[in-house]
Amino acid sequence: MPVKGYMKRLAGVLLIALFLAESCSGCARFKAPGRKLDFSEYSPPGTIAGEGQYVIGVRDELEVIVWKCPELDSVAIVRPEDGNITLPLIGDVKASGKTPSQLAEAIGTKMAAYVKEPRIAVGVKKFGAKKVFLFGEVQGPGVYGLERGDRLIDLIARAGSFTESAVPSCTYIIRGDYHEAKTIRVNMSRLIHNGDVSQNVYLEEGDIVYVPQSELENFNYALRMTFPSFYFAERMVELKRDIMTGGYDWNEVFKRGDRGF
Repeated sequence: MPVKGYMKRLAGVLLIALFLAESCSGCARFKAPGRKLDFSEYSPPGTIAGEGQYVIGVRDELEVIVWKCPELDSVAIVRPEDGNITLPLIGDVKASGKTPSQLAEAIGTKMAAYVKEPRIAVGVKKFGAKKVFLFGEVQGPGVYGLERGDRLIDLIARAGSFTESAVPSCTYIIRGDYHEAKTIRVNMSRLIHNGDVSQNVYLEEGDIVYVPQSELENFNYALRMTFPSFYFAERMVELKRDIMTGGYDWNEVFKRGDRGF
């Protein structure tokens, strides 16, 4: 393409992006959603609690770090028989059913008898059961257990289907580690309305499934036209890491743009 033509196209796309940025007052990129997520008061192990943190389950492998006391740092697996972990100095602590921050507080309380003003950090190194992460415009976003043979439609059904503002035709699966994440685009509309089973992808452990909002997808398209490398896979992997190492504020996720930028 001639340079002149390329510049015209670039200018046009930038104008579209700027227009959407100004006019998209309801867009999740710039404003937290009006709707509230419906979390139960009790969050069973292996799910997301109301405050946006993962709830520890049995067989989860946890990393416990005690600030300035490396000799007390440890890795422990949540025992299935009682939901406890065993730590140096303080012995057994109940872990299953707690979020990482709640467990850190419980450990700190017990450790205060031996360490002055202990500062504890708890992270999930490895899930005890296979998990997938679901974000975006679905009725029940969060962390879901993965059974053998589960496909994308199974996960969406468990989450209570899409919201009214979802774009099922632009469903994304982010797969792989932080530096090797790849993005798979799936057209769920073709599956639901046309019976195209090729869109019903098998899920793998650690997959992140993301369903964008209509205005957000339009804005994403304009940005990808201008900056092809400006994509959201790394953001979603960071969000997954946040959940495993201490949680996140769901409204802040919307404001920061972790849902798509």
